[in-house]
Amino acid sequence: MFRRILRCSSKFVGAMIFSLLLTLPFPQPAPAAWESIDTFEERSLGSIHDQGNWVVNEGALGTDAFEVIVDPTDANNQVMFAAETIDNTPNVEDMFFELDRPLEDGTVGTLYFRFRTDAFESHINFGLSDVAEPTGTWNHFEAQIRDNQDGGLDFRDGGGFTNVLVDLPLDEWISVWMVIDNADDLTQNYIQTEASIPEQTQLTAGAQDEFAFRFGTDEPLNNFFLRAGGNHFGEWILDDIYLDLSGENLTDPNDGPVDPLAPLDDGSLTDPTERADYVHNVLQTWMGDANVDGEFNSGDLVFVFTAGKYETNEAAGWAQGDWDGDGAFGSSDFVVAFSDGGYEVGPRQAVRAVPEPSGLTLLLLAGLMSQRALRQKSHKRGQASFC
Repeated sequence: MFRRILRCSSKFVGAMIFSLLLTLPFPQPAPAAWESIDTFEERSLGSIHDQGNWVVNEGALGTDAFEVIVDPTDANNQVMFAAETIDNTPNVEDMFFELDRPLEDGTVGTLYFRFRTDAFESHINFGLSDVAEPTGTWNHFEAQIRDNQDGGLDFRDGGGFTNVLVDLPLDEWISVWMVIDNADDLTQNYIQTEASIPEQTQLTAGAQDEFAFRFGTDEPLNNFFLRAGGNHFGEWILDDIYLDLSGENLTDPNDGPVDPLAPLDDGSLTDPTERADYVHNVLQTWMGDANVDGEFNSGDLVFVFTAGKYETNEAAGWAQGDWDGDGAFGSSDFVVAFSDGGYEVGPRQAVRAVPEPSGLTLLLLAGLMSQRALRQKSHKRGQASFC
């Protein structure tokens, strides 16, 4: 009799929790990993100034220094073009794009873009700035790369530049990934080209594979900054600028959307330790973060119960509550999620040590585990439940 009462109480508590969850606001879907800064497809031809978040700082060429044009090699594509120096007179032109969501201090993100040129006489610099409106000085860069007139790339490394590669190809798209650590103020850089460097390659200077910000900062990196310095000639074009605020991302955003939840849903990660490692170190979040917004909280519980998969034995993925990898959503998933220790403690990156489970967490775990145990015993004994 006691076991039956306890089983009924467990279900009653579960029903109360579910009713409470329905009164909470519904969470918004998590953003995709890659966030587009600009692909230029929706821009009007002509000066990029005042289109979206773009601001061109007026130098010798005025706001026409950077223009949207039709890609000379692809009539179905639009790109950004950096105008050439006039009459061989050295001049510096720059522009910036205010990010809708900055790369916050203490976090790691990845900046992707691609560029193409027919002459390495451009001296174009690009990267991220922590200044509200960067203009008029090189000192507004933190993470910074420039192409040099010897056909290579220079990486900002503290108070100077380090040359890391020569013999970049002409007339090929050069894809660049800057993994930007705004905690330790360092960058790691990768490139890939259409033909000459077909495999993604990390660029190093001997054994050095990390390069320091210009000054170092405790501020968010809030602007994509581009500066053309001195004489710059030839056709230099930029396209497909993306930012991933969740961490290192070495995928190509032009290959189409990559579902970060796929390894959790396609059966390739069923081992509990491997799943937890992927969630913690790749997604950089907690077990139970169904909407992948970086936190495990009541919003995730609303999210999964709304999907309607709980204890139905229907196929479920991570976003529908399958956190233990068995392909369904049941009480065992709550045990996995709450045991991870992340419920209502905020983003995982902000927590230095795994917190002790809260009283509510322990209560939920106890209720869920007792419910599972009683259900299993009843099943083994063939007992019918009157609840």
